[in-house]
This record gives sequence, C-alpha cells and structure tokens, in this order.
Amino acid sequence: MTEVWLGRHLASFDGRVLEVWGPTKANGRLHIAAIRDVVIEPAKRDELCIDFQTIWGAGNLLLKFPAAQRATAEQFALVVRQARPPQAAPAGK
Repeated sequence: MTEVWLGRHLASFDGRVLEVWGPTKANGRLHIAAIRDVVIEPAKRDELCIDFQTIWGAGNLLLKFPAAQRATAEQFALVVRQARPPQAAPAGK
C-alpha cells in the first residue's frame, strides 16, 4: 500500500485500486486497468497537478498540489504507472 498527501488530498494505491480523498470534487476511485497514464503538469503559479488519465478519456482524477511536492508526486506516479497491465483498452461498440 502506498499513500501520499498531495496538497489537501490523500491518495492511496494498493496495487489494484487508486483512491483519492479530499475536500474538493477530485475524490474518487479508479481500478488500475482503467488508468491509461499518469501525467504531472503545471497548474497555476507554484502549483502542479497530477492527472490520472482513464482509458475512456473522461472521468480523469486531477489533483492540484504545491510544486514543492513534485518529488513525492513523481514517485507516486511511478508506482501507479508500473502497476498498469500491458493489455490494450477494451474495444468500443
């Protein structure tokens, strides 16, 4: 189990399910098979965001956090990326 505080959110990953808790609408759960990528990008001044992108292109979890936490976020993103299955996304209708 890996848990980190990113800004005001607690992100937890058990190798199968990513869970996020916090005071904003960015709370949620994603199964590892639904995570296409994890991207860290600039937000506003002195902030970054971590974007847990889904295979559906919608329903992403996006968390803002202080830029000073970049190393923590990068390590967490690496743990999630390494757990992703090598399979392709399911075919559409």
